[in-house]
Amino acid sequence: MKKKNHATSKELAKTLLKDLHQAGYQAMFAGGSVRDHLIGLPAKDFDIATDAQPETVSSIFKQKNDHVVPTGLNHGTVTVVRKKQPFEITTLRQDLDHDGRHATPEFGVSFEEDAKRRDFTMNGLFEDIDGKIHDFVGGENDIAQGTIRFIGDGEQRIREDYLRILRYFRFSSQLGFQPAPGTEEAIQKHRDGIKNISQERITSEFLLLLGAPAAYAALTAMSRNKILSLVLPEAKFSGEPEQQKGLDQTREVGSAETYPLSALAFILPRSMSKDQAEKLGKRLKLPKREIRGLSELLKGPSSDLIDTKDNDIIMREIDVLDEKEPGLFLDLFIPAWNTLYPELSRRLDDLALFEEKNGALRRMPMPINGQQLKKAFGWREGPEMGSILKSLRDAFRRGEWVTYEEGLKKADQLKRKS
Repeated sequence: MKKKNHATSKELAKTLLKDLHQAGYQAMFAGGSVRDHLIGLPAKDFDIATDAQPETVSSIFKQKNDHVVPTGLNHGTVTVVRKKQPFEITTLRQDLDHDGRHATPEFGVSFEEDAKRRDFTMNGLFEDIDGKIHDFVGGENDIAQGTIRFIGDGEQRIREDYLRILRYFRFSSQLGFQPAPGTEEAIQKHRDGIKNISQERITSEFLLLLGAPAAYAALTAMSRNKILSLVLPEAKFSGEPEQQKGLDQTREVGSAETYPLSALAFILPRSMSKDQAEKLGKRLKLPKREIRGLSELLKGPSSDLIDTKDNDIIMREIDVLDEKEPGLFLDLFIPAWNTLYPELSRRLDDLALFEEKNGALRRMPMPINGQQLKKAFGWREGPEMGSILKSLRDAFRRGEWVTYEEGLKKADQLKRKS
């Protein structure tokens, strides 16, 4: 996957600011990109705040021949796609009539009023086109001090959207920041509000937390504040140093796409059956691929993988694990199993070396199939031909034949032996 050039993205985003200015409106970068810039992290998205109404924003950029998507008109957000890169542009607003999940927006407010409706001071910052930071809530100082602080009254911010409880723990996991005085007390007081949040939003935040550098500290804080038991009652998290070591290991040996799932498996009981793991995955609203992955992680490597020395069996077992996604065995299962089942680490290391050596050959498509065998020899489909195809594939992986003609010859030999 081609990596996004953050400098180029920001320069492109500035052209949208210029277009809004030229149309007579105010516009600045808002939220995460400003926060990450001050922390020294590469910004992922360059969201824009403006005093132009959503319909006006759409009109301005349609006239520029940009693709405009009304992604969140109810909240004043449109997405403008310029040179294949999407940028969210949101009208300045304040939120009214909160119910803990949704709010009724009122547009046409100032940047200062817009900042005050946001969650944390570090997310309430703006940056103008010249790079000047506009701070109405003390976010710059909190970033400098490594502090997460709710804007204004913490309890009020939480009551407006209970997901902010999980966002607090997620940011603390990602940034390693410490809470401002009174933050965790406010969270404890309103923790039951999490029950009002959709499972999809809970799972999204929790997996981001698990994949971040300070996951152990965040989970410790969640456990201390009785939040973890609400989010994941099945979790077995004691906060012991060995668990920190294990969670750190899931990050060190996995990939950004796989280690949140590895960390999730790490804090679940190994005694979970396949059915229990699948039910949990469905409850968490995980994609089918991740439900299967979680189940396999908790089940552990099969006895065939651990005990056999037959390369054909090993290859077939890895086939099943990789399914239609080549590389999953090395990228997810081997590093996660090393953490979950350290007593098997020596054998797992051997399997990793085996896969690195044989993976390309294992994944190479065989240049012959059942239909071709039927046509060449007049064979009928059935168990006998299925067995020959299986043996043919094993021989192909061992390098005993390569071309179509060699495959036909090998198939004929196998047929004569059967």
